[in-house]
Amino acid sequence: MWVTLMFTKVSSCQKSKNRLGVITNVLSMGQIPHKCLLLKHFVSCLVRGDPGERSPEFCGSMARIESSCARKLAPQTLIPDEDLTVNFPEHLSVLKQYTLLPLAFCACSAFAQNNELDQWQSTERPIAAGQSYWLEELTSMEIRDLIADGTSIVIIATGGIEENGPYLATGKHNLILEAACPAIAAELGNAMCAPIVKFVPEGSIEPPSGAMLYPGSISLSAATYEALLSDIASSLKQAGFSDIVMIGDSGGNQRGMANVADKLAEAWSGEATDIHFIREFYEPGWVKTERFTEQELGVAETQHDGYHDDIWVTAMMMVTDPDQVRYQQRVDAGLASINGVAITPLAETIQLGKDMINFRAEYTAAAIRAAISDDK
Repeated sequence: MWVTLMFTKVSSCQKSKNRLGVITNVLSMGQIPHKCLLLKHFVSCLVRGDPGERSPEFCGSMARIESSCARKLAPQTLIPDEDLTVNFPEHLSVLKQYTLLPLAFCACSAFAQNNELDQWQSTERPIAAGQSYWLEELTSMEIRDLIADGTSIVIIATGGIEENGPYLATGKHNLILEAACPAIAAELGNAMCAPIVKFVPEGSIEPPSGAMLYPGSISLSAATYEALLSDIASSLKQAGFSDIVMIGDSGGNQRGMANVADKLAEAWSGEATDIHFIREFYEPGWVKTERFTEQELGVAETQHDGYHDDIWVTAMMMVTDPDQVRYQQRVDAGLASINGVAITPLAETIQLGKDMINFRAEYTAAAIRAAISDDK
């Protein structure tokens, strides 16, 4: 396949009479890995036009590649495309010596990439590490070092963009997760948070249903959602995490996460990385948080205002950003309460939200530890 693509792309440049131009065109098409040092030697050789000027390092490396690969190729694979004579007539003798060149390019590229990665892995950070539980707020080197030092768990948290009444921003669940995920990671002690998955199934788009009946909501199909989660989890597996955890703050997120976890668990069976869907974060986690708030903190709702909103959601959102529950506007309008519970004073409601977050973090961390232990 690669050989065919390589020669097809070269042949498409038949009208070019400039050898360097042809090579540059091929490189720009992405068919030849430009970072390969051996490739650079070969290009230099072609441009100069004197086979005797090829470097000993290049010739020795190519000879070793040809020797190791020739026995594995069908005879027809070793014949270069005749169209090459149109572009490089005076260099056909050189090309014939390197009839394994496309395969060699692949081998050279892999070799160069491995060397580059090995060098990067052994390179120390030039500055002190930043501090964050969020993967997107860290550099690759910082993530590398955290994994090497024992950060083995990464949490994929799913939120949503949906209608939430007159007071709460559509990103309600994402705001809660901005506070909850780092708290869970801190409770575990060896975890970090992947970027929040903010787009989830919220109902049919056409015709609209559920949250999609209201402006501002954004929905994914089940297939798109599951494909997104699968690719994110696979990327984190590639990074070197040994346990990938999925949690969701909304009811519509749960089935897709369960499906992805089941499929990837089967696909990754026997490998070093496990995947875990922690349903407990949502169910019974939400109910237990409500009971904790009522029984331990003495805060209970006394009515229902008729909105997609409650004191638990509001208080936890306020930990991240009180503006996202329109705190000051509600105070100014004399509407600073939800379901019979006042959200003033500000500091007290934020502390209430922190207590809820800490409870959810402890409860969820225990569920994660249990899931990991069961899979070992």
